[in-house]
Amino acid sequence: MIVKKQNLIVVGKINGPWGIKGFVKFTPSVNEPGLYEKNNIFYLDDQQTALKEIAVQNKKKYLRFESIENRNDAESLAGKTLAINSHDFKNINLIDNKETRIGMQVISNNSILGMIEQVIQTGANDVFVVRTPSGELLVPDIADFIVSVDEENNLMTIKNEDGL
Repeated sequence: MIVKKQNLIVVGKINGPWGIKGFVKFTPSVNEPGLYEKNNIFYLDDQQTALKEIAVQNKKKYLRFESIENRNDAESLAGKTLAINSHDFKNINLIDNKETRIGMQVISNNSILGMIEQVIQTGANDVFVVRTPSGELLVPDIADFIVSVDEENNLMTIKNEDGL
């Protein structure tokens, strides 16, 4: 599941410190090749920082960020969201580009309904979570609902939303 906050895309959550050198355990929500690499820019609850070092143990990755030098520093990051700039995310080679639709305006019957905030991968089909003035609208990625996607104008047109 991918969540977009303003122009940032949440790609994980910091769980807490790992070891004494400032590494953190994290739960990734996106596992794209090239995303978790040294010197990539991340945002920890909207505060920009660079990835300084990566450790791998038992197939799990542990991250260490700039200015985080010890376990005490790492403890202060527990619970923070890990995000990247949406422009950087679009530059990562995605196998499935549905995540690049985050931030698109959604319209139906020539009216703007809201903006795509998340893509939920359910197995059967993906579901777009659209933030509307009255809450959330779940739009399955199937031809019965999606009329067109205009990536150039950042616009998705859906059929009658009453059935959603």
